[in-house]
Amino acid sequence: MKINWKNSISVQINSGMIGILIALFILTALSIWMNKKFNDLTFRVAEQHLPELSNSSNLHLAIKNIHRKINALTHSESKIANRIIVRDLVDELYRVSAVIDKLFNDEYSQTLRLMSRELQPIINSYSLEVDNFLFKKSELRRKITLLDKLYIVQLEKHEIKEHTHNNSLNKLYISARSLPDVPTTFKFKEAQRKINLLITELKIKSFSGSGLYNVIEDPSDGIIALLNSQHNIKLKLSVLNTQTQVIVEQLNSISFEKVTELKKLVAAGTLQLHDTSSQLNTLFLMIVVFTTLFTISLMYFFHQSISKRLMVIAKSIGAKEDQQQLIQESKGSSEISIIAKSIVKYISRHERQSREIQANNKQLMMIIDNSNQAVIIYCEDQIVYCNAYCNQVLDLNAETNTDIVSQSLLMAINTMTYKDRLKVGPFYFRFFATEIDWNGKSSTLALLIDITNEVKKEDQLIKTLEVVKDESLTDTLTGLYNRRRLELFIKQDTTDEYSLIIADIDWFKAFNDYYGHAEGDLCITKVAMAIKECLRTEDDLAIRYGGEEFVVLLVNSTMRQAELVAKRIQSIILKFDIKHEKSVFDHLSLSLGIAHSSELDNGNWNELFDLADNRLYQAKSSGRARVVSSDDNSVLKNGRIN
Repeated sequence: MKINWKNSISVQINSGMIGILIALFILTALSIWMNKKFNDLTFRVAEQHLPELSNSSNLHLAIKNIHRKINALTHSESKIANRIIVRDLVDELYRVSAVIDKLFNDEYSQTLRLMSRELQPIINSYSLEVDNFLFKKSELRRKITLLDKLYIVQLEKHEIKEHTHNNSLNKLYISARSLPDVPTTFKFKEAQRKINLLITELKIKSFSGSGLYNVIEDPSDGIIALLNSQHNIKLKLSVLNTQTQVIVEQLNSISFEKVTELKKLVAAGTLQLHDTSSQLNTLFLMIVVFTTLFTISLMYFFHQSISKRLMVIAKSIGAKEDQQQLIQESKGSSEISIIAKSIVKYISRHERQSREIQANNKQLMMIIDNSNQAVIIYCEDQIVYCNAYCNQVLDLNAETNTDIVSQSLLMAINTMTYKDRLKVGPFYFRFFATEIDWNGKSSTLALLIDITNEVKKEDQLIKTLEVVKDESLTDTLTGLYNRRRLELFIKQDTTDEYSLIIADIDWFKAFNDYYGHAEGDLCITKVAMAIKECLRTEDDLAIRYGGEEFVVLLVNSTMRQAELVAKRIQSIILKFDIKHEKSVFDHLSLSLGIAHSSELDNGNWNELFDLADNRLYQAKSSGRARVVSSDDNSVLKNGRIN
């Protein structure tokens, strides 16, 4: 059946998908364009404006630092401090110039460069004047100290006796000493005039103080000359300070304007970034909203065109009354209609096959009912089916209560375990079980093949073999084991401890010759009865080793237990009271030798047997009718230790 492309669901879906892809492509292109714009703005702000702002701010701070250090020059107390400040200033100026040369190339940078270069010679001159000022200040302190010394010397001279001279000298000293503290130029000149008058007055009075006069009025390095030099230097420093202040203020103003300008650029760029980011967010929101709406529309279309129709098909498959809608759907030309048509064909084929299966099931049930093997179907702890043979042999049917069913059979059914032989009552079966579906429920099919006759034949064969085996290992006269059984025990190589007793009838040859072979055989039979009666468990072995000699093996025993068994054998023989006129005791007696496997480290059987045989010989040599269990002279005679 061909699909009509106009009604094709896949064509409709693909068309919708192509539409959304085109819309998404357009929105993606817009997003890429907006993102590029955003990145360009980010680059301009982050890579250009912000570094320029940072450099301008640093330059502005450096200029402020220069201003602070220039002010510090006037407060220098020594040439060393002055030189350190000047060196720092020069370094700072070079650094500022280097930053300007490297980062800027505009009118602003040219102005800064020229002004910083103008500042360097002014700072050098400023430094020289400060050095000169400090030198004059140092000389002034030295001259004042010298003045103090000369004044004291003049006071101590004897020629100063007149009060008037002393008074003029004191005035001169005080006036000269206070000259550095005069605040203004006018007062300084007035003080200088008074000093000159006092010196003239003292000279007229013929006061001899030329050294004192030179310290005060020497035109080259006197106190007055030094103070005049300091005053001139201060005037020059004031002029230089004014020049530097003007230049630094201009530099500071220009750098501040540049910083302010860059801040405005950064703020504008940041605002533009914010606007662009808002536009991007709006675009992304549009993409999300569009995609969501389209997805909802597509889901609704799927529900109407696909899901709803598929639900109709699904309901029609399970219910015959709804199959008319399925047939109606199969008459269309879409993909779902083709699926519906295939399902209609499948349902028809399934119904035909179901009828065939039901017919085959009836034939199979007939075969099972007439089978000569028991068949049981077990479901939910109940027997739901038994064939005729099962009813006949096991007396079971579908109404049988499981409480009266053999527990071994129920366990085999529940575990579904294969059993080669399963006993149910008097019958034996080979049991198989498997899981099947019975009327829509998980059940267990059990097959029981009757093997009762085979088991009986097998048991009979085993009994026959055991009889034959016992006859080959048994002494025909006494019923005890023979030497072949002893050889089998030796080959077992047991790891358990055991005791070995060798017993021998005393003077048996004389008994046999005197009473005859028939009485001799009867005597041997009674001794065998006594030995067999004294065995403890089925693991103990009583063996006729040959003629009148017997071997007893006591498995998992101690030497003390072996001695007790030997004592009991002796006691039973005494109770039998078998007459033996050729014996010194007038009745039949036994001599016994005992050995224990623990006495030998290597566990060698031959050595153990020789040890027990030697002890038997020791019992014979010691007078017979006794038990020897060690290599010393202590023996058991008739069950008592001598």
